[in-house]
Amino acid sequence: MVTFDLTAIFIAVIGFIGIYLPLNSPRKKEILKEQLFQVFAPIHKLLKLKNKKATENTLENSIKEIEQIISNNYILVPVRVYEIFYCLQIAIIEKNENDISKLSQDFANLIDANYDFVRKKLGYPNKSFWNNFKIADKEYRKIFYLKLVYFVIALPYLSFCVYAIICADHKLITATLMYTPSLA
Repeated sequence: MVTFDLTAIFIAVIGFIGIYLPLNSPRKKEILKEQLFQVFAPIHKLLKLKNKKATENTLENSIKEIEQIISNNYILVPVRVYEIFYCLQIAIIEKNENDISKLSQDFANLIDANYDFVRKKLGYPNKSFWNNFKIADKEYRKIFYLKLVYFVIALPYLSFCVYAIICADHKLITATLMYTPSLA
């Protein structure tokens, strides 16, 4: 039993070193810094300005500027960002309002998430749940507290249901196997 525990600890330490060290290498941080300053920050800034002045003309201008940023820094742009942006360009050409609305929101959310993630990885200040919660309005806080109370009340019940399903399922399988007539 002791050898199993030591083996598990050894594997965990080796796994941690194998995963953590390459992610925090100087080259990785350099790439993240390039992504932040050459891709995510400029696009994030354009999208924030677009939200303040939301007209169709500014959307087309923003798309052209974002296309320029993506084409100049193609190697730094994550594939998912490029895919959504490409689909957004097609939707704009086809003038499909539903797709434009959905894809522009998806693109803005993806850029925002990547921007915050890279800032956090590099140690820059970023949005956190607690900061957002502190500045939220009272209605949002009430809803959050209600959901928290519902979760706390429902958790024991849910765990009991999962346990009952697992046990009942096990008994059902056993009963089915015991009473299945043979075909002979």
